[in-house]
Amino acid sequence: MTRILSYNILVGATRRVDPLTRMIQAAQPDVVGLVEATNPRVIEELARRLDMQHVMSANARHLQDWQVALLSRLPIVYTKTHYPSDKLTKPVLEVGVEEPDGRQLIIFVTHLSAAFNKGWAGDAIRRREVRELIRIMAAKRGTPHLIMGDFNSLAPGDAFQASALLRHIVQ
Repeated sequence: MTRILSYNILVGATRRVDPLTRMIQAAQPDVVGLVEATNPRVIEELARRLDMQHVMSANARHLQDWQVALLSRLPIVYTKTHYPSDKLTKPVLEVGVEEPDGRQLIIFVTHLSAAFNKGWAGDAIRRREVRELIRIMAAKRGTPHLIMGDFNSLAPGDAFQASALLRHIVQ
């Protein structure tokens, strides 16, 4: 069974490569989806330390551009980036990997819009993005696939308190 890990590395993890490497090593994943991968050098270093292949979404014009990335111990068969549009606010990375049994698994790494400051409009943005992801994934019908990333969503009734997140960011 393929072991997967999805992680938001928070604004690129530039000064947190050591603890991030340890955390990933401890989980022993075959595939790692990373969001907020703003610094390609961090992704390259993680891949080197973990002895994994890596792929990043290909539309960054600046180091601060939000990107997604995938690290893999499994052979990478192909990669494709679905670029932001009127339906997607951030790139979606599509990666085909070969599982140990020879079958292909298609992995989608995404980072849906937070837009918490837009209230219900933020929910509408995410729903639009999800509809587009479903459309993209439908083209791969018949091949096993999974979606991973940061969906920036809350369960109905859960209150969002950004200030409560600060203690986790400081750690």
